[in-house]
Amino acid sequence: MSEIIIPHVDSPHPFEAYVQVVEPLTIDDGGGYLITFPDLPGCMSDGETEAEAVANAREAFSVWMSARGSDCRAACTPAWWRGPRPKVRRRIRW
Repeated sequence: MSEIIIPHVDSPHPFEAYVQVVEPLTIDDGGGYLITFPDLPGCMSDGETEAEAVANAREAFSVWMSARGSDCRAACTPAWWRGPRPKVRRRIRW
């Protein structure tokens, strides 16, 4: 099997500009926390703690942006950039 190498592409906006939804995972799902980005379909990560999930999400975010490549410039604009900025960018659902 050959390895696919994806060149790094910088995001047009910083990690913190995107809404992040943090949800606890059930014990049946392995516990810990899941983090998703509503503006970035399929971009998600998890971790044992919320802090670890966010740290892992930074890497997932970078890989997601790089995989999108030059297509990301227009398609990856945070929703608040197109309208009013939300007051809360990270939500925890219990």
